[in-house]
Amino acid sequence: MVNGDLISDTCATISAKDSSVQQDFCVQRLQYDQSTRDAKDIHALGDGTIQLIQDKAKDIKSTVTTLSSGPDPKIKKALQDCSDSYDEAVGNVNNARDSFSKNDNKATNINLTAVLDNVGTCEDSFKEGGLEVHPRLAIQTSKFTGLVKMGIAMTNM
Repeated sequence: MVNGDLISDTCATISAKDSSVQQDFCVQRLQYDQSTRDAKDIHALGDGTIQLIQDKAKDIKSTVTTLSSGPDPKIKKALQDCSDSYDEAVGNVNNARDSFSKNDNKATNINLTAVLDNVGTCEDSFKEGGLEVHPRLAIQTSKFTGLVKMGIAMTNM
């Protein structure tokens, strides 16, 4: 670490290697959560990040469930597809967490990349129906995607 700040240094490193990871978002997100803020080393920071990813996947699944109460059948279909995609995402994050605990960064990376595919499948279900993604879901998905990309970048350090 250059200046002794694990989060700032890690975020600087991963944003320099992956332009899709925004350094300010990375620092802000990791300093906000206690499990990552209190991390003493990169492994603990990675574990905390994967936990954040898992928590956010569950939050988005909950949002999808809430939004699916509307009357439009096309929207309900898209949201059901999203619900299925986020069920898979939670499973992929669980697999990533297990792999990370075994120091298997390759498998962790594969599973986190699969989470991005799950997010894409959800978004595609709206596009295929000629629908716009609900603004609340779009915002959550955008932040979630950034968080997953941070996790992937950490496993590639």
